[in-house]
Parts: sequence; C-alpha cells; structure tokens
Amino acid sequence: MANSTKNHVLIVGVAGRTGEPIARSLLESGHFSVTGVVRPESLDKPIIKELQSLGVSIVPLDWQNASPEELQALFTGVDTVLSACHPAAIADQAKLVDAAKASGVKRFVPSDWSPIAPRGAMKLEDMKHSFHDYLFDSGIPYTLIALGTWYDGIFPPLPPYEPPTAELKLLADKVYHSFGKGKVKNTVVNRKNAGNLVARVVADPETIGKKVLVNEDEVSLDEVWALATKYAPQLAPLRVPVSDEDVERIIREGTSAIGTFDFTNLKFIHALFLEAMRNLYINGHNSEASAKADGWLVARERYPDVQLQTAADWARERYAGFS
Repeated sequence: MANSTKNHVLIVGVAGRTGEPIARSLLESGHFSVTGVVRPESLDKPIIKELQSLGVSIVPLDWQNASPEELQALFTGVDTVLSACHPAAIADQAKLVDAAKASGVKRFVPSDWSPIAPRGAMKLEDMKHSFHDYLFDSGIPYTLIALGTWYDGIFPPLPPYEPPTAELKLLADKVYHSFGKGKVKNTVVNRKNAGNLVARVVADPETIGKKVLVNEDEVSLDEVWALATKYAPQLAPLRVPVSDEDVERIIREGTSAIGTFDFTNLKFIHALFLEAMRNLYINGHNSEASAKADGWLVARERYPDVQLQTAADWARERYAGFS
C-alpha cells in the first residue's frame, strides 16, 4: 500500500533502462512512493528484487492484455502514471490513458524518453506524435518529458564492446561511427541525473500541460571524440566518419522496411537508427536552442540546484586509467 502522504507514482516498465533510474531517484527524493508494473515472466529477475529492496511495490501484470477494469483498479489512488514502455508498445498506451483518466490520475507521463524530433523527422517519433494527439484529446493532465542522449550512448565505448540490449546488438557495427560534419550540438544526460531531474519535473505542478527537456550538457561529435581520445587515445583510429550523403542513402535503402515496424528486422533497425542520427547530428533538432524554439522547458535551467555532470566530467570519469 502506498504512503498516502507522498505523491504516488506508478511506473509502467520500471525495470527497463529508463524506468529503473527514475524509480531510484523518486524514492531517494523522499517525496514519492513508487509502484512498478512488470511482466509476470520478469518477476524473478535480479533487478526486480533490487527494486523491491529499495521500496518499490512490484505488480506483475501483462498490461497490454489487461482489461480496462484491471487497469482502473491498479491506478486507483495513483497520482502520476509514468510510462517507460518499449517503443513497440507506444500506441498501446491509449488503454493506459483511458484507465488513468477513469481512475482520477492527476498526471500522465507518456513513454517519450528520447531526443526531440519534429513531425516528419523520424518514423518512430511520428508514432509518439500520433499518440500525443490521443493523449491531448483525452483531457487528462499530462507532462511530456524528452531526454538528451545518454552519455554512454554518444561516447565511444572501450573495446571489446558488449551491447547492453538486443536492439543495440543489431547496431554493434556502428558504435564507432561519427555522423555528419561533427559540429552540431546535441543534448546529453546520464541515467542517474536524468532520474533526479525527472523527479523534480514530476513534483512540479507547473509542468502539467508542458513539455520538458531533461539534459545536463550539450556537445558535438567532434567534442565527444576530442574528450574520449584525450583520456583514451587508443580510440582515435576507431572513428569512422559517415557523411550526410551516406546517412541519407542508408535511410532510403531502409524505407521499405520502416513500414513494417519489426524490431527484429536488421534493415528496419538500421533505418530507424540513421533517422535518429540525422535528427541529432545533421538537422540539430535536439539542441537546447531548437527545443526552446519549439516551446520546451529546459529542466536544468528550471532546477539549477540539482547537481549535474558536464560532458567533460563524464568523459574523465568514464575513461579514467586508460590514457
């Protein structure tokens, strides 16, 4: 049972790479009680046991196949529903919105958790825009939260590289690729501090009905590689430049696969990935300036007391001992 004196947040997908650090930060703030929804087959995973030990109340539920009544019962007494579902389940969040509204939830945070992209820039983000239309029409209070690129997703890893997820295994051959001319700024954040900023956003009543960008710094790919090779010079020969023209060619070649939205299809994964790289490093849609022009609040400006980590500090810590 949640503590009635605290803001009760229910996280769908609490054990994922986004949901888990957010759950930790919410609990560490002392202002939230946290319930996490996980698939029944995931219940015995070590991360679930760890989250339970921290105070997360775990509910095993296949939410995509749950009835409206089951979801409404689950959401009763919840202040905020925060979705961190897999991209393949974006459209299915409509049933979460319906149940949350029927249950009197005060805020719905959809599964965005990715860089900002305008309509038409990326097929995957267009799915999210379509869901946003449903969310806005529902009338439920909401907050959209975009994340800067993870530091460990933009800085080159030290070899040998072991991809942390099945999707990233399909992109392992591109981990040292550098896209575009290397000059475009992109916002970045680490997982821990992303969680700390998200906790502040969720606690802030003035962010209801708003779009909020969560990031710690801005950095270009030239700056990324300069920092990486400063501390780990052996990375320098691994950089593989990929021109704007090559990015466009690979996206064109993958266009037919994009329509299938098959996350096991290698051509599909590559095309989505290159659309993201074009959005970040060629078109520059994920810079703070671009975000502000599109009406996004910037969390690090709104909550200046939150301790953050610059790209230079992250690189120094990540590559310590390899120079």
